[in-house]
Amino acid sequence: MLAQQFPTIGTWAHALVDYVVIQEPTPATEGFSLKRPREFAFAAGPARDFTTGDVELRLEEPRVTIDGRFESASLRIAASVSGGVVWVYAPNRGRYLLSLVPHPEMGFTRAGEIRGTALTFSMAGERITLDSAARIAPGQSAFHVYVLHDPAWRPLYANANADAYAIGAADRAEYLVAQ
Repeated sequence: MLAQQFPTIGTWAHALVDYVVIQEPTPATEGFSLKRPREFAFAAGPARDFTTGDVELRLEEPRVTIDGRFESASLRIAASVSGGVVWVYAPNRGRYLLSLVPHPEMGFTRAGEIRGTALTFSMAGERITLDSAARIAPGQSAFHVYVLHDPAWRPLYANANADAYAIGAADRAEYLVAQ
């Protein structure tokens, strides 16, 4: 009957799906019983096998040290980012793309390591350390870190301050590297 009233109904290939999440209310923070709100996440599409490219790095309010000298300007980084590739912009030094995956075809080189909340690498004659407020890579092991340095990169977005540290992330290196 519907097909007669709406002849194109049989050709629709789209579906509307809603996800409803029911959670308990966030408790008041009292003493040591601080609980973070529960997160809801859903991945669309078919399931696939896990690969090393799926591993995310995380930087949370990183503090920067260059050649043993703490960069007090990095105290202004009050952000948290996570992705397959994270990046740090350092004033007058450009942007450093950081990955657990080598990506030699894009010019990444093994330049350092990640140990818990510390990421250290050497690039252009400098030793740079990022200390994060949370674990940077999953698991308990130390990992190699691969770096691509773009010394000419400057933030160009609206109201960008090229004299301030900045961080960001992407799911894939291809999203950040000009081909």
